[in-house]
Amino acid sequence: MAWIPVSATWKNLRKTCNSQLFTTKILDANQANRHLKVQELISDVNESAVKGEVVDIGRAAFKTTLNLLSRTIFSVDLADPHSARAREFKELVWSILEESLKPNLADYFPVLKKIDPLGIRRRQTGYYRKMFDIFDRLMMQRFESRKELDYVMTNDMLDTLITLSVKKNEDMDMDETQHLFLVSFLLSASLVVLDLGELIL
Repeated sequence: MAWIPVSATWKNLRKTCNSQLFTTKILDANQANRHLKVQELISDVNESAVKGEVVDIGRAAFKTTLNLLSRTIFSVDLADPHSARAREFKELVWSILEESLKPNLADYFPVLKKIDPLGIRRRQTGYYRKMFDIFDRLMMQRFESRKELDYVMTNDMLDTLITLSVKKNEDMDMDETQHLFLVSFLLSASLVVLDLGELIL
């Protein structure tokens, strides 16, 4: 949101985030999810210790962060090693981070931006499309499940956004929502990578 120019879209997103998504009430309601994910991290570390295996702190923190976020947004684990969709998502986030950390000639020589000599922008665009496809499938599943009579509200970020759009009698802006989710995941994942880099140095 910080990089969106000030406009009606920016004001709506900011208002929604401040009044609906990141309130103390909503964050407190998700405390059980955070507790569960930290407990899973601790049990993974304990399991590795019992086996005498080395713990890859970076991967463990990355997995926990992705799962915390995906639970908050979609109420599912998107870094679950037993799910093909989750493995794909985790690999996509990791690939985007790797591409963004590579030195890009086009950043130093703007005349090369259109040429994209290293293919970084082309690869990242493909990764973003795949991420949006995953978000789209998750959102469509939620729309379908909300039509069922026995649907139970999850009070995650997606449910909150859908409920707001229904209350306002507006169609949900899928692009805007998907970009909000993308930025949430990438920002959190990149912060974990940077924090771990600080620890190593």
